[in-house]
Amino acid sequence: MSGLQIHLSEESTWFMKGFESMKEKANESIQKHLSEHQKICENFALETRLDVRLHESVADLTTFGVGGKADLLVYARNAEELARAVGFVQKNRIPFFVLGGGSNILVSDQRLAGVVIVARESKKQLGEISIEAETEKFVKLGADATVSNARLLKLCIERGLKEADTIAGIPGVVGGSILGNAGTKYGSFSQIITAIEIIDSKNKIQLVEAKEIDFSYRKCQLPNRGIILKGFFQFTNVTDSKWKTELKK
Repeated sequence: MSGLQIHLSEESTWFMKGFESMKEKANESIQKHLSEHQKICENFALETRLDVRLHESVADLTTFGVGGKADLLVYARNAEELARAVGFVQKNRIPFFVLGGGSNILVSDQRLAGVVIVARESKKQLGEISIEAETEKFVKLGADATVSNARLLKLCIERGLKEADTIAGIPGVVGGSILGNAGTKYGSFSQIITAIEIIDSKNKIQLVEAKEIDFSYRKCQLPNRGIILKGFFQFTNVTDSKWKTELKK
């Protein structure tokens, strides 16, 4: 058999030249975007003194292990660093998304345009839990948004706090659980929250009382488009000796 021969008409030759021209323009556009991202990355890191990364995948930061590459990925390990990151993107009008524990979220494997702000250090879950007040009947706790529900649950079990049954078995972290009003058949986060600390739309840290938050089934509406920094909870001391048995169920 003779080899396959392809004969290009004038029209098809014109089309191929046009296609090559489109490819060249696309490559030029990509290079332009890369250059712009690099410049923003450098300015971001210089101005905020944060760990800013260019075109890094978020897959390892989600519990499903999926997610594309963000134009910029920024690690904010505490409230002060988060305020710096949010301040930069707001000032420069760059779209952004705050990623917490990475659970209960399905991220596209396509390019993630803008900035992904990771509210924790690398893959670790940091944050503190503090005892705010304590009486014979009640214990008030404060927990950073990055505290895992497992850590909060463990403390509740150790201290014998009844509302641990609200948290038992829920994956993720405190911040996402407040935002999603997570819960079990025994109750929801809205029933144990007394207040939250947020960064508002003006990049100011603000304390919001529970009565100011519009909670509904598995979601809530935060005032001033807030980003959750910390939650404050009230728990009841256990008096029922069968509590732990029921909790394990």
